[in-house]
Amino acid sequence: MPETDKNWNNLYKIGGIGAWIFVGYSLVTMVLLIVIGAQPESAQEGFLMLQENRLIGLLRLDILTILIMPLYYLFFLSLYRALQASRFFLQPLLSFPG
Repeated sequence: MPETDKNWNNLYKIGGIGAWIFVGYSLVTMVLLIVIGAQPESAQEGFLMLQENRLIGLLRLDILTILIMPLYYLFFLSLYRALQASRFFLQPLLSFPG
């Protein structure tokens, strides 16, 4: 097996792990919205929330999204490469009538 295939396999694994992290992140976000509430209605409420409890304030301001965002690049790169390698991405275009 060539070295490049091993590198792509590592990327596929990272993309798969990233997908599971997204599932967990989504579930955690739903629970946080129920438990600590949604985003503040105004900027004043946001600043007050940060003064009272910084951790809860940052969670309500969706700090987790900023931490998770870099995984999207790896996930979509691995998805693109997997579809490119299987030539599956061309099937919908080629089967379109007309």
